[in-house]
Amino acid sequence: MTDAHQYIHGIKFAVYGDPDYLAGYLSFLLEMGAEPVHILCSKGSKKLEKELQGMLDGKFDSRDARIPLFRFGFPIFDRVNKHRYPLIGYAGVINMVTEICNKFIDIKDDTCENRFFELMR
Repeated sequence: MTDAHQYIHGIKFAVYGDPDYLAGYLSFLLEMGAEPVHILCSKGSKKLEKELQGMLDGKFDSRDARIPLFRFGFPIFDRVNKHRYPLIGYAGVINMVTEICNKFIDIKDDTCENRFFELMR
């Protein structure tokens, strides 16, 4: 996936399939950075529609609600080398705390008045 995502990232796609496979195909293509245009299902249901819509809404919900989105685990393809950070043990906790704290520092820097902007904390 790491070697191939550069060829798929940003590509618009349409996908058609059976409900048993469609969610997996969509999830995979989204993780690779592709952009869905049409999603068609041979035997769709309201339950499947809700599941697929949930996959499409994920990252946008965070932005729309102005809530920070933290990326932990594997795979992460919309950030560089995030999959290389240890997430277990002592080093994992340090990485997690660092990521969370720095995100909130970034938000504070982005939203504060100029007179409260600090170049060093």
